[in-house]
Amino acid sequence: MPPGFQRICKKTMHVARIPGLNSKGPHVALVNGLVASTVTWMTLVKAMLGTAKDFLVFDLPSHGLSPNPMGQFTCYDAYKCVKTCLLKNLDPDDNNLIIGNSLGGAFTVRFACECPDYANKNVLISPAGAPFPTSAHDVVDLFNVSDLKGVKKIIDRIWVHPKTTTYTLAPFMLHTLKSRGFHSLLKSITDIDDDPQSPTKELIFTPQMLQNIPNPTLLIWGKEDHVLPHKMCEFFDTHLPAQATRIFPDTFGHSPQLEEPEKLAEIIDDWLRQFE
Repeated sequence: MPPGFQRICKKTMHVARIPGLNSKGPHVALVNGLVASTVTWMTLVKAMLGTAKDFLVFDLPSHGLSPNPMGQFTCYDAYKCVKTCLLKNLDPDDNNLIIGNSLGGAFTVRFACECPDYANKNVLISPAGAPFPTSAHDVVDLFNVSDLKGVKKIIDRIWVHPKTTTYTLAPFMLHTLKSRGFHSLLKSITDIDDDPQSPTKELIFTPQMLQNIPNPTLLIWGKEDHVLPHKMCEFFDTHLPAQATRIFPDTFGHSPQLEEPEKLAEIIDDWLRQFE
């Protein structure tokens, strides 16, 4: 494979390591949500350079620099790619911190339960994976767009205070949103409503699964999150282990790494200090 790319689950994925400045810090793996890419983490990486030994970043198939996969690409396939990538690039003997946002937060939870030796600590930023209060379509249809007007609605929901320059991202987001692999992934999520036998239902958490997360976990859910329903936040707040830390910042939206990376890094750093 060319430098910066790996074969993961018979798919080509963009995978990169970024050095940090703390030789005694954790290896930090960053797990993206829908539409996001390695680029969307860069401001948080900069803010956490003094915290981490290094950073593992990667793009799901059809996202960022990763090409479209051949054939069908489901949410379950996406999780297998995340899991395989983490197992391939992390060492269970190291101090690993997994940070996941949105769909990436759901994948972080499942990975933490299945591979606890690789996930010493977990940070969940507005994670998906809770049962949908009414319908998967109510959440996922936001991303089922075909023009720049639809992308603007997504930006207005993800960002709390989008700037004029934020909307320059719209053409790049639209490229992902219109890709064959992304549409396949999206459909597999809405199949939760439409197909009683959908394997994606296995990725929806039960209370017991959240209670069984074995390692220290930090939940960050902004009060200005307008992407996932608040009832999904309540599900995590209710069913995460009692020892998990919960923080609900007033000014955070769905992806605070995009707007308030320094404040997000400060929250994570403060939480990590208790384990020193």
